[in-house]
Amino acid sequence: MNPSLIFKSEIFKYYKDKPYMVTTLILTCLNLFFALFFKFYLSRDLITEESFLFVGLMTMFGVICLFANLFFLIYYPFHLLAMDYRNNVLALLVASGVNRRQLFFSKIGAALVWSLGVGLCLMFAPILILLSEFVKYPEFFEVIKEFYRLPLEKTSIFLIVILTMIIGQIYSLVLVFFATIVTKGSTLAILLYFGLSWVGSMVSYLILLVTLNLDFSELGINLLNLLIASLLTVIFGVLALKTMEKQNF
Repeated sequence: MNPSLIFKSEIFKYYKDKPYMVTTLILTCLNLFFALFFKFYLSRDLITEESFLFVGLMTMFGVICLFANLFFLIYYPFHLLAMDYRNNVLALLVASGVNRRQLFFSKIGAALVWSLGVGLCLMFAPILILLSEFVKYPEFFEVIKEFYRLPLEKTSIFLIVILTMIIGQIYSLVLVFFATIVTKGSTLAILLYFGLSWVGSMVSYLILLVTLNLDFSELGINLLNLLIASLLTVIFGVLALKTMEKQNF
């Protein structure tokens, strides 16, 4: 099997994983429901003394839904890779002659693309509804016009922050995959992920403290944030690859 075929078979396998597809659909519908509720109910100032309890309950369920989304976005990437360990799929593929490095990039690539797609699916409706609310105000278009008038340095900072957020999301997924590979699909991977995530955050924080004492500019600090996120992504990606290459499945 070549890498392209492995990648396509992985995507097809994820698509046929009905319990998790149904969970994704349910969470997407719940996100849409709560986004519409808070848009129409709160924007029209319909909160009265009689409806206050109802709105409070809906807010509580909305917060629970938010945490459910966060948990799913962490657990789902773990599941995508862990099920291959539990079903001995990796051992069978390696035994059939598939190169471990090609296997790593095909499977991690497919899991990464699918996880990002699921994340976009969950966030699409709330973001779209939020934008539809913003476009009602003339100030929204004034802010956009002001963005194009910003100096090059300020525009660069904004773009770097957006890129750092994207790299940060990829880093989070790579960290989940690394923890899953190290533990060979064990549920302890979740705890390892949180531990490594905390260590990475502390390292980033300490480096930023040093840069603040060195009087870095705002652009320099944001570039450093981007560099740290990129380096951590590469480091844990390489560690995951080296671990898989040496494993006995």
